[in-house]
Amino acid sequence: MPGLLASGPSETARRFLDAWHSVVSTRDFARLPDLIAEDAELRAPLYWKPRQGRDTVARLIAGVGVSFGPLIYEREWVSGDELALEFRTTIDGLEVKGIDLITLDETGRIKRIEVMLRPPNALQALRAKMEALLAAGS
Repeated sequence: MPGLLASGPSETARRFLDAWHSVVSTRDFARLPDLIAEDAELRAPLYWKPRQGRDTVARLIAGVGVSFGPLIYEREWVSGDELALEFRTTIDGLEVKGIDLITLDETGRIKRIEVMLRPPNALQALRAKMEALLAAGS
């Protein structure tokens, strides 16, 4: 991605990051809709097609949040309103590494988020947890 490190975060991105890290660290997922644009899109390894809309994206991010152990962001790359956040966590005792690629809209809300996750057995464990949460109506 050319220019990824060419500029620092915009003021909008700084405000978003403060709010995002607060939601993640406190696990206060009820605040997620405030960080997500109405027409947001989520691309994740759990789903073949992108998921769209604020409510859907917020519900899925919250489901992942409660499925993971404590999430620790290790590195961030920010250029304007484009963010790449590298994290580590656990799920069912498995070590997990991942990256959130986030594009913000002009109001500082998530317009697009793409999540990458490894190893494959952690992805399988997450799929099982998410299916159970969604079946229960969470």
